[in-house]
Amino acid sequence: MNFGLALFCGIWYFVSVSKIGYHLSGTLGTPLFISFLLGLIMGDLQTALILGASIQMLYLGLINTGGNVPADGSLAALIAIPVALQTGMDTQAAVAIAVPFGVLGALLDQVRRTVNAAWIHMADRYAE
Repeated sequence: MNFGLALFCGIWYFVSVSKIGYHLSGTLGTPLFISFLLGLIMGDLQTALILGASIQMLYLGLINTGGNVPADGSLAALIAIPVALQTGMDTQAAVAIAVPFGVLGALLDQVRRTVNAAWIHMADRYAE
């Protein structure tokens, strides 16, 4: 179950940050929606929704101005909720581990954008 859960979380993170559509990726990456899916998979929907709602409260007023991501709620939820459900962690501790992973997600987003800039330069070179 752990490998399957980790695989699901990895794929879901890719889906939630892939910017499929502005509203669609925004919905798929919210901690509350993620907690619903994880609660169904892990068999504890009520606890998962409580954890997801608590993490969602951190990211309610977040606006990605100019495309910059101040914190990544989907990474925070995809790491904190399964860990909390498997270990029986309380909500406060789950939120406490979600915050650093949300900041780490913002860093990963900037690294991804920097690395992807190389592809644009290669495309320009081949277009010439």
